[in-house]
Amino acid sequence: MRFFASFVCSVVVAALLPMGTASAFEDVEVRAIVRNQVSPEDYPGAGGVWMARLDEITIDGGGGMVGRTHLLARVFDPAWGREQFGPFTIDYWSENQAVVVRKASIYKSPDEAIALPKESVTFVASPLVEGIEPYSALRRLQVDFGELEPNDVVEIVLEKRKRPRGGDFSVQWLVHSFGANDPVIEQQLRLRAPNALKPDITTVGPRVPSTRYADGGFFRREWLNGHLAPVDGGVEEALFGRVQRNPALGDSTGSIVVSSTGWHYLSKYIGRQWGFILAEDGGELNRTVGDLIEGKDDMIERARVLEEFVQKEIRTLDISTAITGMRPLPCRDVLASEAGTPIDKSMLLLAMLRAAGIDAQPTMVRTKAGVWDEKVACPDQLDRVLLHVDLGRELWLDPLDSEALPPSQGFLIGLIDPNAPDVDTDALGLFEFPGREAR
Repeated sequence: MRFFASFVCSVVVAALLPMGTASAFEDVEVRAIVRNQVSPEDYPGAGGVWMARLDEITIDGGGGMVGRTHLLARVFDPAWGREQFGPFTIDYWSENQAVVVRKASIYKSPDEAIALPKESVTFVASPLVEGIEPYSALRRLQVDFGELEPNDVVEIVLEKRKRPRGGDFSVQWLVHSFGANDPVIEQQLRLRAPNALKPDITTVGPRVPSTRYADGGFFRREWLNGHLAPVDGGVEEALFGRVQRNPALGDSTGSIVVSSTGWHYLSKYIGRQWGFILAEDGGELNRTVGDLIEGKDDMIERARVLEEFVQKEIRTLDISTAITGMRPLPCRDVLASEAGTPIDKSMLLLAMLRAAGIDAQPTMVRTKAGVWDEKVACPDQLDRVLLHVDLGRELWLDPLDSEALPPSQGFLIGLIDPNAPDVDTDALGLFEFPGREAR
């Protein structure tokens, strides 16, 4: 059974989190931050400013992560306060993730912190999926700070946990972007991992100063940046990663990229999950494909008809893999609900092509305009899943739309399908994507 009851999973996993109440920032640091009397004149046009953002992440050797996020923000305009904190929200995949609130306060002065009552914190089904049953594991934490006044400082401390799902191994990756939708005075990222894990780490985009530390059998690395302007297009918050929302605008702020594996192994790791999901489907999917391709003997015509069906008849849920992960839902669930995330729609199109007798190779490509680091095997650097089909004519099928895509590099997902031969393992990893013309 893929999904646990969301409420039960959240409570059980949250109970595993440390029960300490210490903040990531020491109390003396918080008071100093609150005393920093920035004003609207310092940030023209801003309704508020993030005084400090701190994320602490520990990667373990078993495929899990634990972390703490500490946020402090000053309100200039009550409308901004309502937008950000009425309520403050974060979405998470409750099948294997949990988030709890350790502190939620409003400072009226540096020495006056008003703690929110417990009923201000709620867990609800995420409105991103609008009650679509296959996505019931997508939950939302809400912290409602009510009506805020000019010069109020909001403080939030969150503790987070991500555990491996069944069949997962010790493979982790993330992109953590600096900056936010509004100005940031100071932002820190602290990463801790076992020495034996030796993850690849790089910074893409503007440089972020960092420091390394030894910590017994672990290593620690800390990044610190300040006086950051609003990020073009905004930032999408996942439980542990933060990625820029609008891929067309490129990387306007420094991003830390982390991966515990290489592209070749990652291709087989993801492909194993995709292959077993493919092997589970049939029934209604086969009947739907049969109806769509009836009377169409030309394979290219079949491929186009199936691509158009997924584009137009399956609603796109605009949720990135930074939140849901790289394991798609079963295709029958996506087909039945007539809605899916981009990665789930890609899997559905792949299954439908195979049911029509067409071999297809799933790939990921980068359509973002900014820089990236191909040496670090982190799929969150890529933003589009396409299907490559060779029918005497090369096709790059897209479950989202048929717009032109620029040439770039891509990543092959090596399907390990119990009912079909594996892809050539020598061909796994990165490749040169030639681009695609609009159709």
